[in-house]
This record gives sequence, structure tokens and C-alpha cells, in this order.
Amino acid sequence: MPKRFEIRSNYILIGSIVLAISAISWSVYRSIDEKAPLGAGSSQVAQKGVDDSIAKLEQKLASNPDDAEGWRMLGWSHFNMGAYAKAAEAYRKATQISPNTGDYWSSLGESLVQDATGPFADEAVSAFRRAIAIDPQDPRARYFLGVQKDLIGDSKGAINDWIALLNDTPKGAPWEQGVRDTIEKVAREHKIDVSGRMVASAPTRMPSTPATDAIPGPTASQLAQASSLPPSQQQAMVSQMVESLERKLAADGKNEAGWLRLMRARMVMGQADKARQARDKALQIFGTDAAAVARIKAAADTLAIPR
Repeated sequence: MPKRFEIRSNYILIGSIVLAISAISWSVYRSIDEKAPLGAGSSQVAQKGVDDSIAKLEQKLASNPDDAEGWRMLGWSHFNMGAYAKAAEAYRKATQISPNTGDYWSSLGESLVQDATGPFADEAVSAFRRAIAIDPQDPRARYFLGVQKDLIGDSKGAINDWIALLNDTPKGAPWEQGVRDTIEKVAREHKIDVSGRMVASAPTRMPSTPATDAIPGPTASQLAQASSLPPSQQQAMVSQMVESLERKLAADGKNEAGWLRLMRARMVMGQADKARQARDKALQIFGTDAAAVARIKAAADTLAIPR
């Protein structure tokens, strides 16, 4: 059994949810200083910038431990660097300080899921349920609770939850197709009839912004307050996260969600050529998987990646 419980291989949407949430944060970082250079310097320099940024944020929180947004930002930073246990610890602090913020709870649950070596821990399920109690429309919590039902054998219940989520999803939202694909995949595996139950898909092209994604994300002012970092260091953190993702994909290219995430990150960063290169590489790797190819092409079109 692999060390980490690889839910992504079974549930298509998880990568899409992470993708949409991370894209908001990329956009927020970008909005802090539009003129700041991206990708400058070596990966070693960028890594140092990330480490320094996280260290400074930790120092700030040491002197102001009641800053819930600061803990959320630290959790987001650790999550995007793949340090899921540290991310969960930071999000847990945020929930203790601001227990009525649903996004903190769903972020905690997702971090616990990513860090797990087996099916959902009780704490993760409780976190998602707490998020739903605060915000019944939280798409991340709704999705993961559906996954939990499917994992324990209630596939019909999971599909009911996902269909309700899909029918509530704004047309063209980044995770819309992922929800649809998950429903169809699980329904096919368990021979469950879902014909006529899902709203029609929308080909509408929808850019990724906090307003259109309909997933809570930190504002530029919240980020600046949380980190108090110079724009160059904030940009260094973003660049390193993208470079880290690229290295992981170079070592293991069979990560469809990772390629989609890289494509979106490159477009948000204004690097259309690199986004196209990522799309073409992903299509090459998944060339024999018709469903994956269709999803990659659809994502590329949604992101307006040049052909």
C-alpha cells in the first residue's frame, strides 16, 4: 500500500477544487504588485525566498498569535508546498481563533485528507461537517463529504450529494466539469442511473477570480496584513510553488490534476507560452486516455490557453 492515501486517483474533483482555490490565491498574490518580476533567479534563490517568507510569517504569528487570517495564510503556504501536516496545524489554529468561519474548517479538513495514510480521519469529517453547519453552500466541504460517503459504501448517497452540488454550481465554474466527471465515474462503476438528474453543462468560458470562482479566498489586503512581506518575496513564494509543482510532474507525470493546476497557474502568472507547453506535455502523457485528454483540452479552452 502506498504511504499516502492517493484519493486523487479515484476522485476526479479533488484536484479541481484545489486548483480553483489555489488559483484565487495566485491571483491575489499577482494583484499585490503587477509589476513585480516573476520567475527571476534560480530555484535555489526562490526556495530561500519561500522559506524566508514562511519564517517571517511564523515570527509575526509568534508575536500576534490571535491573527486568524495569518494562520490561514500560513496554512495555505504549507499546503501549496506539500507540507500537509503543517498546513493542518495552522488551519487548526485559525479555527480555534475564529470558530465561525466555515472556510477555515473546510481548509483544515482538506489538509487532513491530503496528509492521511488511510481513509478520512474522524477529525477531517468533523471539520467538513462544521464547515457545512456554518456555510451550507461550501463547495469543498460538500464535495469531500460526498467522497466520504462513497468510501464507506454509500455510493448512492454520495452521488445524491454531488448532483445537488453540481446543480448549485455556477455555470462555467472551474470545478463544474470535475463534479460531473466524478458523478459519471462513480455511477458507471456502481451501475447507478443518473440520466436526467444533472443540469446541462455550460461551455461558458469563465476566468478565475475571487468573484467568479465562488470559493472564499483571502483578499489582497488580508494577505498583506497576514504576511507583511515585500512584493518581491511574495512573488518569490509564488514562483517557487510553481517550480516545485513542475519538478513533481517531471518525476511523476501521471498526475492529471497537477497538470491542470500548472496550466492554470501559468495563465494566472501571465505565462501563456508555458501554459501551452504544460498542456501539450499533459496531452502527450495522457494520449491513450480519451477521457483525460478531453478534460485537459476542456480545461485549456476554459483557461484560454493559445492553441
